[in-house]
Amino acid sequence: MDSGDYEAALNILAGATDSSSRSLRAVIFEKMGYLHASLAELVGSYRQRPNRVIANRAGGLAFLLGETRLIQGLPKDSVGVRLAIAQEELMAGNIQKAKATLPSVQAINSMQASPFKSKAIVLASAIHSATGNVRAALEVLGGDFPQTAGVDLAEIRLQRALVLFEVRKYAEALDELNYITRASPAWYRGQIVGAWAAFHVEDYNLALGQLMNLRSPFLAGKFNPEKHLLQSVVLFQLCHYESAGRAVAKLREDYGNMNDSFSKVSSLTQNPSKFYDQLKDYSLGKVKQESSALDKIWDGILGQPFIADASSSIEKLRFERKNIDERFRSRSMQATRGALLRIFDKLEETYKLKIARYSRSLVGKLKNDVKESLEGALAVELEVNTRVRDRLIKAQLPVQKNIDFKKEVEKGFEFWPFQGEFWRDETGGYAFATTDVCEEGAR
Repeated sequence: MDSGDYEAALNILAGATDSSSRSLRAVIFEKMGYLHASLAELVGSYRQRPNRVIANRAGGLAFLLGETRLIQGLPKDSVGVRLAIAQEELMAGNIQKAKATLPSVQAINSMQASPFKSKAIVLASAIHSATGNVRAALEVLGGDFPQTAGVDLAEIRLQRALVLFEVRKYAEALDELNYITRASPAWYRGQIVGAWAAFHVEDYNLALGQLMNLRSPFLAGKFNPEKHLLQSVVLFQLCHYESAGRAVAKLREDYGNMNDSFSKVSSLTQNPSKFYDQLKDYSLGKVKQESSALDKIWDGILGQPFIADASSSIEKLRFERKNIDERFRSRSMQATRGALLRIFDKLEETYKLKIARYSRSLVGKLKNDVKESLEGALAVELEVNTRVRDRLIKAQLPVQKNIDFKKEVEKGFEFWPFQGEFWRDETGGYAFATTDVCEEGAR
């Protein structure tokens, strides 16, 4: 059935307000890609004739879209509705309310494989992890996930790696991250996790390789103060003190003077519509900021999955509004068209308000990340200065040691022995092949 057939079917159903007709319209709208229109019709169908199946379908769409305004009044024992509300509570920082609303692990694992299920799994694990229930966080991630169209297993892999990292199972976390390809949005977020995990298992070459990915020109502008801190820590462990000091200096250069930029972005969130417009313009490369600090903050906000999902929902909503406004102008469709356009206007305001509120709290988190990284770098710098002074007093030199290149290459990573030219298709395949240069007793 093509779009013309869908419109013909909608014209036949035009004016019908019974529950069955609205449910059928919801199916047609969903097939046309008009998910908000489908959600509105499902809610209308349920309110005329309460039905658990309809309520769960509506809740599922609301969960995927990140929209709860329309489903107010639907039964909260529906899995889809509970997921949508739990997601909303988590984004608002209400962790305990999110946990109380979340469906059971068994209910989530019993779903059929789908994008809906994969998103539910990641949400449930994140909530259980945030409340300290690591067992449940891993249990919900422990099912069998076949390669199903539309299911992003990379997000599940990343969440599993994050939970394993929190319980100090660093080698297992690295194993999970190895399954995530560069084509996935989860890949970049997994790089710093992998670098820290490699550091904890004392695979310093792998840690430096992961950090080299993050320092490549293609990723250098992204918000990530930790990469400089971790680089300085790893190099310190290898007794490359001067290089560790340079990593600290780079951290200060990039992140040492950001308070004014944080305040500017935070103040913009007071006007949700203007904030979203600027966020979108930045994502499209239409805004040239007056400082790299602002660029990094915008990137830090855009890099959050919730912001990406909410922004995507706004653009889907605008797509629906444009098409329904232009194509459904027949007399028979006027009532449906007018009702949907009014709903769309209210929903867009709600989405923008959520993005602004979440971004405001996120700016505080980003600011704290910078603060903690700078404080950590200060501790490294003090140790570096002490060790360099000791070398000078004792007239010692770094100890050059042999490198087992074959062993390093056989780990499955590209050997990249110098910091020089970067190629886009090589980003993600770097590992260092180096040894420590520590004097006896220095480690």
